[in-house]
Amino acid sequence: MLGHIVIRVRDAQRSEDFYVNVLGLEVRNRVREGKMRFFTSN
Repeated sequence: MLGHIVIRVRDAQRSEDFYVNVLGLEVRNRVREGKMRFFTSN
């Protein structure tokens, strides 16, 4: 079971779109003025 991982990206919104629309994850939370996102698969 995977607990969590950290991935640095250049474009947070573009990455969010990929994780949500392609991988099917849901945004659980946004912090640091939207610079960090937490995703969940359930």
